[in-house]
Amino acid sequence: MKLVYQVDDEQWVEISEHVVNQAQHVRSQVRTARWLVPLTFVAIGVAYGVILQQWVFAAIFTLFGAGIFFLIPVRYRQHVRNRLAAMRREDNDPYRHAPKELIADDSGLTSKTVTTQSHLQWRAIRKMELTDKYLYLYVSAASAIGVPRDSVTEGDFDAFADFCSRHVPATIAEAV
Repeated sequence: MKLVYQVDDEQWVEISEHVVNQAQHVRSQVRTARWLVPLTFVAIGVAYGVILQQWVFAAIFTLFGAGIFFLIPVRYRQHVRNRLAAMRREDNDPYRHAPKELIADDSGLTSKTVTTQSHLQWRAIRKMELTDKYLYLYVSAASAIGVPRDSVTEGDFDAFADFCSRHVPATIAEAV
């Protein structure tokens, strides 16, 4: 089963951002920062209020801490997206917009571009995720092949995803 697709810069950033944000250690860091930083400001606010009887400062620090609680995940996502976009802009590969080809068969997945060709056995695919816009085939916690649904120029996206889904869960079950 063959699928040919092209990824533009914006899609590359979306795919990379999704993969990065799915990594467990990244989600853990965001969760920690989301609670730790605001609680520090709330604690300072309470200290101002209780110890120094400065209730205006207490309220300001507490409100600031609450605002940070909601702002950290948004700012983090913006930061990741900006860094990925900058990485993509700095990429001088003249073939980065060239068509990519994925061939799936019972032995695994073959990826071909103008400059490279690689073959992954199905047991190398750790996880598969299908969204409305993308198919993600994870090779590790922070690396995946991302295929945009609307960029497929040859082949049937849904049939390809279905074929992959029949092989990926089997390899995960065998590895356990």
